[in-house]
Amino acid sequence: MVLVCAGCSTSVPEWALDKKTMASVLIEMYIQEARISEMNLSQDSASVLNQLALERTLKEKNIPDSVYQKSYHYYMENLKKFDEVYAIVIDSLKVREAMAAESKPSEEELE
Repeated sequence: MVLVCAGCSTSVPEWALDKKTMASVLIEMYIQEARISEMNLSQDSASVLNQLALERTLKEKNIPDSVYQKSYHYYMENLKKFDEVYAIVIDSLKVREAMAAESKPSEEELE
């Protein structure tokens, strides 16, 4: 008797973005969304800019939109793998935040 466990595979399907690539897209999108939100635009304008930012990010990374969308849905259906992607995203954003904090001049240096 052979038992098959759907969703138990540790690998990602060939057609889906790997975890690191998916994380890199999400990281870039979070950074862009933060910049856009600082502009205090209307919700509609911010949504348009966020969509344009996603399109630009995918183009820069040579990722077809259809592949990104399929991959996103795949990870949403496989939450353990999505958690693994988000662990990469969170770690990377924490490192970037720490580096940005270190590079900012202190108030004493500004005086």
